[in-house]
Amino acid sequence: MAINPSLKQNPNNVIVGHTYMIPPKAGAAPATPATPTRTIAANPAPTPSEAPHYFYVVKENDNLWKIASEQLGDGNAWAAIKDLNKDILKGGDAVRPNMRLRLPAKPVATIN
Repeated sequence: MAINPSLKQNPNNVIVGHTYMIPPKAGAAPATPATPTRTIAANPAPTPSEAPHYFYVVKENDNLWKIASEQLGDGNAWAAIKDLNKDILKGGDAVRPNMRLRLPAKPVATIN
């Protein structure tokens, strides 16, 4: 933190695009002034097919809202399911039993 004053107030608040100094490991040779610093860059959002997901097999009487509500905890997430499955749903939102749908990965933790 001594070499990154902007982190003193909240060391867990690393901001995309800011440059931070990474100190050498204890016992390592000191860095030369020519050593580059690391920049945390914004990565483009993954495309739906690259984003983390898992599969769900549609059951009798399922619909996208019901699947989103039961599997993701939010019925409004039906649009994300539809977006992940454009190739299967072919622009519609009708599902049939035994369809295999990609669902967005459930978040592991929330940082406030």
